Amino acid sequence: MKTSTLFSRTFVILALNLIVFSACKHAAEKPQQPNISDVLEKALTGVVTIRLDEIEAGKNAFGFADDGSNKLNVSDIAYSEILKLENAKGTGSGFVIDREGKKFIVTNAHVVEPIKSFDKNIVAYSYDRKEHNLKLVGADSYYDIAVLEFISQPDSDLVPIEFADENFRIGQTCYAIGNPLSYFPYTVTQGIISAKNRPGICSKSGYIQSTAMLSSGNSGGPLINENGQLLGVNTLGTEKAQQLNFSLESKIVKRVVDDLIKFGRVRRAYFGLEIFQLNRYYEDKDENIVTEVLNEVPKLYDVIPASPAATNLADYSGYEIISANNKEITSNEDLIELLESMIPGDTFRLTLEKDGITKREEIIGAELNDERLSEIAVYYFNEHYNIKLTNNNSGIILNFPEGKQYNTFQAFDPQTKRFREYVPRAVQSYLIAMGNTLDLEDFDLWRINDYKDVGNALKLSTTRGQISFVEYDGKTSWINRVLISDRKDIISKTILY
Repeated sequence: MKTSTLFSRTFVILALNLIVFSACKHAAEKPQQPNISDVLEKALTGVVTIRLDEIEAGKNAFGFADDGSNKLNVSDIAYSEILKLENAKGTGSGFVIDREGKKFIVTNAHVVEPIKSFDKNIVAYSYDRKEHNLKLVGADSYYDIAVLEFISQPDSDLVPIEFADENFRIGQTCYAIGNPLSYFPYTVTQGIISAKNRPGICSKSGYIQSTAMLSSGNSGGPLINENGQLLGVNTLGTEKAQQLNFSLESKIVKRVVDDLIKFGRVRRAYFGLEIFQLNRYYEDKDENIVTEVLNEVPKLYDVIPASPAATNLADYSGYEIISANNKEITSNEDLIELLESMIPGDTFRLTLEKDGITKREEIIGAELNDERLSEIAVYYFNEHYNIKLTNNNSGIILNFPEGKQYNTFQAFDPQTKRFREYVPRAVQSYLIAMGNTLDLEDFDLWRINDYKDVGNALKLSTTRGQISFVEYDGKTSWINRVLISDRKDIISKTILY
């Protein structure tokens, strides 16, 4: 009996020791969560404020030290003085990355789109207010990402921000860093990941929605996790509703940045397809265009002459696109997401249907380059509006046919601040900018210098179902808007690939 009691007590003590030992072992194995203040302190050394010294009206449409651990006073230095940007023509935020031992800055394309010269007049301020001269490596207006190169490589005080490998989760804590309103540099806002794979300004996907507050000036700054690694690039905050803030997801940013550094542009496949999806629309009291998708899948409108699709898809106008690369297609956005993932040489497999007849075709993608963008431009204006594009030393000229009615064209009247019936003011006029009229006070326009700029602007703007463009007759300029449709209550959201 005594022996049994002794054995039981010994067993209990041994078991308790094992439990304590196991708990201590697991506690020792569990990694310590880094102090978030230390993480943010280090992240500040990789964030910059960008200044533009010379800009032009409209925008360029872009196609396609130590590690900081010993600098506990980084925030003291960063916040010790106001950053003076009163004379800046444009500002934004950005952050430093490393590629094969060389440092670059990543920001939003829209931060640098107004720049007059790509090889000068861009300056970045680091946390200690040092000025770093930059030049443009490449940019992509579709993803709104630009990469800048240091004219002289900076010292080790600018610590690159690493890309996160993790798959972020809804509810995960995140931090946005930037210069809101261009007056409060190195502002840190905290939030959570609210949603993922949201559409952005060009109806594309891949945006993180978070509650980390963004304002004008935050554009191009990093959204980081609790380890200081990049989750996304801050792009867009909304004024009409709180807690709607968007950042392009890091895995997409990585692909875009790598392409821009290697090729100067994002490599895209070109097939020569014009695809549309019909939307019913109306204009609210502020003349914003509001749309709802009709119960229809995307359809092939036409193929661009001499394109890869012209060989075997020329007779499929009006066919519905049921699936592509074995993926069901229900919207333009489905197609855009798929097409944006493809590179030259990839095969695009389509299942099409019309009047109960199903067809399957394959197209091998070519390279989207300046020549192909020019083909898109000439084709589109001639096909839809019977307008011939020509050019001279002063730019692109619109040649209007006499007597043609432009039912879906609207002219902006600055007196009434309303769009009205359009009547061409001249047989010929210069096309100086194209894009979208988002509302009466927000014109998102890209500068037009040559044919490829027209092609770029078309790809960026037709996804909304409308095109705005600026004409110039040598004396005055005016804004027009084209609703892509033959009906007044319907617009045709169009993609050109």
